[in-house]
Amino acid sequence: MYILLYVCTAIIMFSSGKAGCTLLMQMRCKGCATGRYLYTEKRYRVFGRYVEPCWNPVYEYCVGQVVYKVEAEVMSPTDRIEDSSVEVKYLPSDPEICFINGLRGRIRGRNSKIV
Repeated sequence: MYILLYVCTAIIMFSSGKAGCTLLMQMRCKGCATGRYLYTEKRYRVFGRYVEPCWNPVYEYCVGQVVYKVEAEVMSPTDRIEDSSVEVKYLPSDPEICFINGLRGRIRGRNSKIV
């Protein structure tokens, strides 16, 4: 009886937390597109009084007639990025919600594709 209660409590806590929400959102992202590397965005990590520079790659991917720019929070110690193209998983009902290599992407802009 108590084991079932602990399991149910753990499931509720996991699914209501940020990690659980991110995992559930990632499982809903069924759309797939190829992302093309554009540039790196410089960020800073703060450790008390010590500040460390790091770089996040910015990719672009196309869904329908819209091209999205997305930043992946990789926090690379150098500005060299190995992958020139990546697989982007996105939510079909809202392509701005996307994941790159299991990490949530941050949309930096979108443009209509010129035909």
